[in-house]
Amino acid sequence: MPRRRTLRSRWRARGVALALLCSCGVQEAPEPAWEACANLSAPAIAECSGVIHSRRHPGVLWVHNDSGDLPRLFAVDLSGTLLREVHVDGAQNVDWEDIAADDAGHLYIGDFGNNRNTRQDLLIYVIDEPDPRADSTQSALSVPVQRRIPFHFPEQRAFPDPLERNFDCEALFWDAGWLYVLTKHRSDTRTVLYRVSPQGDSLRAAVRLGEYEIGSQVTSADLANDGRRLVVLSYQYIHVFERPAQGDNFLGGRSQRVLIEARQCEGICFHDDTLLLTNEQREVFCVDLDALLQKGRFLPPAPEVDVPRVTAGAGIAALPAPAGILELRREPWVRREPAQPPSLRLGWSESGLSLHLTCPVDGDVVLGSQRLLQLMLGPEGERPALEPGQCVWEVALHDGEPRIQLLLPRGGRGAAATGHVALERNEGSIDVDALIPLQEQPTAGQTLGFNVIVYQPGTDAALEWSWAGSRSTQPLENPLLWGRVHLQP
Repeated sequence: MPRRRTLRSRWRARGVALALLCSCGVQEAPEPAWEACANLSAPAIAECSGVIHSRRHPGVLWVHNDSGDLPRLFAVDLSGTLLREVHVDGAQNVDWEDIAADDAGHLYIGDFGNNRNTRQDLLIYVIDEPDPRADSTQSALSVPVQRRIPFHFPEQRAFPDPLERNFDCEALFWDAGWLYVLTKHRSDTRTVLYRVSPQGDSLRAAVRLGEYEIGSQVTSADLANDGRRLVVLSYQYIHVFERPAQGDNFLGGRSQRVLIEARQCEGICFHDDTLLLTNEQREVFCVDLDALLQKGRFLPPAPEVDVPRVTAGAGIAALPAPAGILELRREPWVRREPAQPPSLRLGWSESGLSLHLTCPVDGDVVLGSQRLLQLMLGPEGERPALEPGQCVWEVALHDGEPRIQLLLPRGGRGAAATGHVALERNEGSIDVDALIPLQEQPTAGQTLGFNVIVYQPGTDAALEWSWAGSRSTQPLENPLLWGRVHLQP
């Protein structure tokens, strides 16, 4: 069996390909590929949570585990091979989430994971970066903590705050003598940037600089060595921010959003113009940032559609042919041969949303028991979420018979328990008509947040088609892209 190509060899191959393109007069960056180029081979690296490329020792990556591990770092080379395990004397790993490096030989370890928003002991450890390649008779080294930087978020009033659980933190970077952290929210999909002074050991308040609708939960960040670009990693995106002309609110600069196809990534860092990502499966991905930006891998803005009014009881059949059409797109996680997209149309009446779905199918497809679609609704145009007051409906087949059920809300206000659905099988397709009652009677001019996922009948694909696109392996928990539907008079 041929050996897996190492990270270094993949970079070399990428450089050769790029050189060939340039020699032919084609100034184009290589096509990015979401394929792991290395694996963190040491069994002790059980759940990699942070990664940084050394500024002092080229080709060395520092990584660490998530909460509950020993207070230790791992130095690995670009092939993912362990060079040295380093114990941090005087530290405790309550919940290490990210790591950063400065240009003076220090490493900063963020012990500020705060899933339940209950911690009042958030801090950053500072150590002198050791040389992992130094001669030693021991496989592990020990370095002492040089300084502790305790901090708190001044906006947090209770632990936890019953109304706002937005003080988890998993992202850390350094710039020009200052430390910066980004929050991971559990009440909304925003992130807040704070500045933390690295001086002194006394508790200090982090300084709020700005916030951004990030669309997901932030897990890591890094600033390029030249300070011009900040990358912010979330479960499904890489956000690239250009440094603003003035000040250090990096979230205020021009930004672009890139889709990740590398499972659940927890760490990100720069290595020259390449981004390195690590995921929970201990895989390492190397992606040329410029190639990623040039290849149009940005997610489009969330779409909007006008939904016409229909006569109660008449349904979609009463609408003109082009009205209320939602253009479905294929989900990138499904790796089967392309199929013809389904057709999905919406209308509304005082009874709720009327939906007509036409799915092309092969003549010999057996319709057994499976989902047909899941639909999420957010009130007043808000992003749909798994929260009381919002709706998740499912249309499914049970032994070939269609059923519709309300999966959420739990404890919602006056939620309808049932809807109406009918299925008709035609030559080459199946047609589904459904009436989705809403929690509150719809009115003309109303806007709803909307996300729908359509499952291809007769297959076991986890996802297939969507409007706006969830771009997630857990679409109900993380509908990253969504749109708005406007109820027309």
